[in-house]
Formats: sequence, C-alpha cells, structure tokens
Amino acid sequence: MGGLGLLVRAETRRRWLALVLIGLLVGGVGAAVTASVAGARRSETAYDRLAERTGQPDATLVSFVDPGFLEEVISLPEVETVWRMRGVVGRGLDLPTVNFLSVVAGPPRPDGLFEPLVEKGRLPADDAVGEVAVSQGLADSADVSVGDRVRLGLLTQEEFESFDEGFGLPDGPTVDLEVVGTFTVGGNDSHEQVGILGSPAFAEVATDAGGGDGAMFLLEDEPGAVERFEAGVLAASEDFDLPPDAVELGAYDLRLAAEDRVRSQASALVVSRGLLLVGVAGLLIGVLGVAQTVQRHQSRSLGAQSVLGALGLDRRQRVLASLAPFALVTAPVAAVITVAGAIALSPLLPIGSARSLEPSPGVELNLAVLAVGAVATVALSLLVVALVAGVMVRRPALPPRGGVSLAARGARVGLPLPVTIGGSLALDRGRSGTAVPVRAALAGGVLAVAAVVGSAAFATSLDRLIDTPARYGSPSDLLVADAQDELFDQLQDDPDVEAVLETRGFDLVVEGTRRDASSAEVRKGSIGFNYISGRAPVGPAEIAVGPALASRLDVGIGDEVTLDESGDAATVVGVVLARGDVGNSYSDSVIVDDEVRAASAAGGSYREALIRYRDGVDVDAVGEALGADWEVERIEPPVRIVDLAQIRNLPLVLAGAAAVLGIGLLAHALVVTVRRRGRDLALVRALGARPREAVASVLAMMAIIIVIGVAAGIPLGILAGNLAWRAVANSLYVAEDLAVPVLLVLACLPIALLVGLLTAVLPGRRASRLEVAAELREE
Repeated sequence: MGGLGLLVRAETRRRWLALVLIGLLVGGVGAAVTASVAGARRSETAYDRLAERTGQPDATLVSFVDPGFLEEVISLPEVETVWRMRGVVGRGLDLPTVNFLSVVAGPPRPDGLFEPLVEKGRLPADDAVGEVAVSQGLADSADVSVGDRVRLGLLTQEEFESFDEGFGLPDGPTVDLEVVGTFTVGGNDSHEQVGILGSPAFAEVATDAGGGDGAMFLLEDEPGAVERFEAGVLAASEDFDLPPDAVELGAYDLRLAAEDRVRSQASALVVSRGLLLVGVAGLLIGVLGVAQTVQRHQSRSLGAQSVLGALGLDRRQRVLASLAPFALVTAPVAAVITVAGAIALSPLLPIGSARSLEPSPGVELNLAVLAVGAVATVALSLLVVALVAGVMVRRPALPPRGGVSLAARGARVGLPLPVTIGGSLALDRGRSGTAVPVRAALAGGVLAVAAVVGSAAFATSLDRLIDTPARYGSPSDLLVADAQDELFDQLQDDPDVEAVLETRGFDLVVEGTRRDASSAEVRKGSIGFNYISGRAPVGPAEIAVGPALASRLDVGIGDEVTLDESGDAATVVGVVLARGDVGNSYSDSVIVDDEVRAASAAGGSYREALIRYRDGVDVDAVGEALGADWEVERIEPPVRIVDLAQIRNLPLVLAGAAAVLGIGLLAHALVVTVRRRGRDLALVRALGARPREAVASVLAMMAIIIVIGVAAGIPLGILAGNLAWRAVANSLYVAEDLAVPVLLVLACLPIALLVGLLTAVLPGRRASRLEVAAELREE
C-alpha cells in the first residue's frame, strides 16, 4: 500500500463517524428527492392503474326515452361488452333538508367491466334488497360510513320526469337501505357515475320506480371507436321522442371515460408537478447543505491541502485522497438510507386527488426508481465532494488579509468601524486558513427568503381562489336546484338576498358534440358569471364558451361554431367560467341566449337559482332554513380546485426547509468567522476597539448578509411564485394573477433581522471575549 493508500486509511479510521453522519445527511436528502420523484410518477399513473383494475367502462349511458333507443345503442358495431343497469332516484326521508339520492343497480356484471375496488366493508350481496355500497367520495362528503341506514322514498316515473315542476313527498315505494361497504372505481372520483350501488335484487324491486335505464360499455380498442360511438348515439337519439313531461331530462346522458381521464389527469398532473418541484428544490437545498458540510469536513481533515501538498501529492492525487474516504464510508451509508427512507416515505404518497385514485395505497417497492435514486444520490454526492476538493486544490495558499487595512478603508469613507469590519467579514471570504463560508450563507439567505416569499404568494393565491367562488364561475353563495316561480318571488322579497341569477341548464350540440349549456337571467341585483374576456351573448347567433372548451375546439372571440344538427352558426363573443349544478365543468360550459335554449333540439332544461346574500348574513343558517322546502346546495369549489388545496402545504414545507437551511448556514458562517477571523478582530482590539465594537462587527456582518438576502430574495421569490402560480392557474383555466402577500413581504426584513440577532448571540459573545494576546501569538 502506497503513501496515498495509507493516508486514506488513516483518514477513514480517524474520521469515520463524521463520514457516517455525512452519509446520513446525504441519504436523507436522497430519500426525500427519490420519494418525491416516485410520488410524482405514482400520481401520474394512478388514474390509469385504477381504471384498469376496476374495469372502468369506456362509456356510460342513461336513457330517458323509449327502450328501443338503448337497444339500438347496444347494437352499435363499436360495442364489445355491455352491462345493463337502472338508476332510480329517491328522497332521503330522515334527512333534515331536501336531499335526493340516486341508486344504480342491475344484474350480475360481466368480468372485466365495472369491478369496484372495496375500500371498507363489502359490496352488497346479490340477493339482499336492502344492502348498498357507497362511493368513497360520496361517503366522505355526506359523512356516511359502513353500518349506517338510509330510509329512501323512491320517486314514481311521473315524478321523475316532471322533476323541475316540483312535488311533495315521493309516491313511490319506500326502501330501508343499509350501507355495507364503500368503494372506489375509475372515473368516479366525484361520484358522478355511481354514487350508491345496489344489488341485483334491488334492481328487480326498482323496475317500477322513477329513473332511467342505462348501460356501461367496453368499446373496441381501435382509433376513432369512441368518436364513432358518440356520433352513433347522437344519431340514434334523433329517432325517438321525449315523453311529454320529460323535457328537463333530454334524450340521454352520456359520460365518456376519455373526458374523465382528461379531467382527472389534469388534477393528478398538478400534484405530480408539485411533488417534482419540491423534489428539485429539496435537491438544491440538499446540495448546498452537503457542499457546506463537506467543505468544513475537508478543512479539518488530515487531507487538508497544506498537508497533502507537503507530502508531494499532485492535484489529481489530492482530489482522490479527499474523495476516497467518502466513497468507502459515506456512499454506502447514503445509498442504504436513500432506499430505506424512500420506502418509509412511500405510504405518505401520493397526495391530493391522486391519493383518492391510487389503487394500491401503502408501501411501494418500485425497484427501478429506488435503484436510480440510490445510484444518483451516490454519484451526485461524490461529484459534490470532488468539486469541493478540486476548488480547494486550485485555491492558492495566500496569506490572510489584515484587519488594520480594513479599518483604514472604512475610515476613508467615514463609516463606523463595526460597519467596516462587519462588511468585510460578510463580503470577503478570506484566504487559506482564514477562509469562511460567507458565500454559502449569502446564497442560503437568498434561497430562504425566495422560498418563503414564493411559497407564501402561491398559498395566498390558492386561498384567494378557494375563498372567491366567482373566480371559478360561481357568483353566488347558494344554489337551489329545480327552482320554481314561488322561490323567485320569495327571494325577491327577502332583504338579506343581495342578488339572484336564474339559470336554465340543458344539453346543446356544439361542433357535433353534446355540451353542458346554460342561459342566464338576472332576477335581482347585479350578478353574473366570470367573463375572462369578451361579454355575455345576446341573441341566438352568439355564444360564450369555457376556456377549456375553447382550447379543445381551438376557437376564440370572433370565431364561429355550429349548433345542433341544423348546422346554424354562432359567433363566440366571450370566454367564461360558469359553474352550475355540474360544478366540475366550470371551464367547459357554454352560455347562450335563452332563445337558443328554447329552440334547441337536444332536450329540455333544468332551472336553478344562484343566490348571493348580503355581507354579514349567516349563509349556513339561511341555507338550512331554505333547505326545508327546496333542494339547496352550498357552493363548494370544484373537484380540481379542492384537489389543489390538498397540496397547499407542500410549498410551505419547502419554505420551512429552506428557512432552516438559511438559518443554519448563517449560524455556521458566524461561528466559523469568529473562530477563523479572530486575528482580524484581535488586531482591531489591539488598536483600541472595545469588546462591544467586536460584538457590533459580528452583528453588522449578520445584518449585511440578511439585507442582501432579503433584497435579492423577495423579487426572486415573487418571480418564482408567479411562474408556479401561472402554470397551475393555466392548467385550471382560472385567472393567473398572483396574490402577493404584502404584509409578509414588508415583515421579511424585521423578522429576518430578529432571527439573525438570536443566531448571532453566541458568536457575538465569543467575539467579545477574545484573548487579544493569545490570538496574535498564534499568528
């Protein structure tokens, strides 16, 4: 074994504990980053994996016309597998407010089609009339759990078809249902497909109850099959007339998995990008922290450059001598901790909407991701060590600068001595043995402030979006479904009601595809949907579209689109966010003049009242009172925005980590400065400076680092927050203006100075107690 090998062995034996601790630090960073990447991948694939596991249908159709229509749809050439079903509606008889629930049931399902994933309990037995399972989303929103019982009064077919006209208690059969389980199924994240699943026995009992017959379909796996099927359904519906009292319903309701996938994938993408952003930021923070730790370790090791140079080692050998102990001890520890930590963190992921879609929650053992994470962590850590060692090798061993010249330069410009010394300590890293990590402290300060400000701006913008329903197309506090003239008369006379908007929703064929459409009429006050650009349509030749729909159709203001099978053209005059009863289509809606609704051949309409109350009114109380007679809904954010709210804490966690790193780097810089630049302070003391001026110099150093960090960090944070929010807002099709947390920005400097003051207490105390003679004697 040569001299280099002996040196490496001695260094490894002497500093093995420090090397292990550095390995734990590197492994912790690697585990967090690897877990973030694995969580992002898991989020992006959750929908597809759930859809495959639960046999998500390619299409779900409910018919409200003659049974011959459904038979004609089933016979379309694109259909491969079918499950016939029936959905019936009933009113919860034991509930304090008017609330209607839908139960879907049918014969035993074919293999591979609609196989719900049981979350709790079990699915209803085939022969149990009163057993039902509830979708997990509905169970959470309605606070329903396994073992609960629901007494449901089913509507008659006549009541179902005249839903918009209103009626008293249902005249259909009463059923007592027991919740025996909760389930998840692909495409059902907002329980719009199946909220309550009944048994085959229930389907037989429900044949005379009010509802619609339908089917779930698996289609041919070939290009264009979904589009041909959709066109075939539309064409088939033209041969059947609606029942006279069913104008509200339209001929059918068709839900396509492709559209569900786009919406769910958009939500999952927000989660995935958030996790990747946290991973990237964590990586940058970790690299900075590891580099600082390695630099300190190297400066105190046997392999310090003065020793290595004296032994005659060239630059390459010196770098190898510094790198070898890390490769032998730190790298294996880091690899093990990366893998173990990522596995331990995996049950926490994914988060937000992706978590509700994850078919296999819990520990994930993705060997490919873990292997890449471990190798990347080791390689990156060794690269950081090599770079730090390379910089130290190339740095010339010049003598340290003296403190007298610092005082002289300060005196020339008339600055107080502590400010002059503190400025030099903060901006001049020193040379050779007096080098201090002030650059790392400055970088850490800028990063910490930027992370805090950017994260706070993002969180503030998200809070504003959630708390301002108009920003996602809901200009009201409450929505009343199936509103009647007497309700509007009641609201007109209510002094607490500030504004009322009457909407009539219906299906409209736009560019050959059925869309959710509405007309709107102000009944009281001033109220309207959120027009991002343009204006509301006037007359049958104008239309406003949601931004997501405008993007899919590639149209803008001034372009024309075709309506209904007639091919009549309408000019796009506005881009609008409009959220009605189907709240998750707020960016896909269509707003037209009421003349278009009245003349549309795509079906009838449902009538709603959007109510905004005056400031100070207890909306929950008035909503509960109104709900005794009407079907009232409290305005809640759409699913995609709720999903985003669930990752609100990610930026704050990132900000906290950056702040801790910034404080640590500042404290380290102050401690090392007092220790390594003690000669400068001792020279100043020898020239007559008092102990308190030495303390003031340390405080001035701290203040200068913090002021630079705040001055550079605030605009950088606002820029980063703006970029992040614009990306998210564009994916949600909401306003992209950033809400800057002004109070936090103004408080950044005083808060940072207070934290810096606490951090500088011990280094300042040590500076005041320096033994001048001892410091100068050591030189």
